[in-house]
Amino acid sequence: MSGRRTLRSPGAYLLKPVIGRGRDIEQITRLLDRHRLVTIVGPGGIGKTTTAVSSVSRLAETQGGVCFVDFGPIHDPALAPARVAAALGSNRSGTDPLSYALSHLSETRRLFVLDNCEQIAGAAAEIVEGILRNAPRVRIVATSREPLRADGEVVHRLDGLAYPLDTLMIAAAEAIAYSAVELFVERAQAASPHFVLTDELAPGVAEICRRLDGIAL
Repeated sequence: MSGRRTLRSPGAYLLKPVIGRGRDIEQITRLLDRHRLVTIVGPGGIGKTTTAVSSVSRLAETQGGVCFVDFGPIHDPALAPARVAAALGSNRSGTDPLSYALSHLSETRRLFVLDNCEQIAGAAAEIVEGILRNAPRVRIVATSREPLRADGEVVHRLDGLAYPLDTLMIAAAEAIAYSAVELFVERAQAASPHFVLTDELAPGVAEICRRLDGIAL
């Protein structure tokens, strides 16, 4: 896999509204107005990738498009620069990948999403620092379970979705007001369109969301 994914049409990627992340998306978008590197931090499955893509998609038309690089499949930090270069279209094995990326980006306006950086955090930090120094019109959103600790980094921590604490007697109308329950219902209906959250089912669904601490995955 090359790791290449260019988001030229945000609406084509985000076919459904992102549940429970409106405030986070607004905050990240504002941070990108003032900072060039924002790292979204949180545990696995909490929704970092969706939030990152949703945030940059709002800015794609004015920032020259979005380039998505997924570091998830790699474990060797030495492969990280090639992953970035491939996302920019390089297929020349003899070219130093980081030099190619920095040269390509030096005069380019672009948004980057660097996803799943935790496995190669040190290499990811070196890459983003190189981009920030050499490509002044590029902005980056990274996702990681821990901060990259790169120069210029601003961290946005992602919490779990809202869920009810008292689930025993909760009614469907009350439960669905919590974003974790709303997402559960949406996923259930995607698998079974006839699913309906009833008062009978609401306590069990709410308890599942509570036990998962509102983690989306």
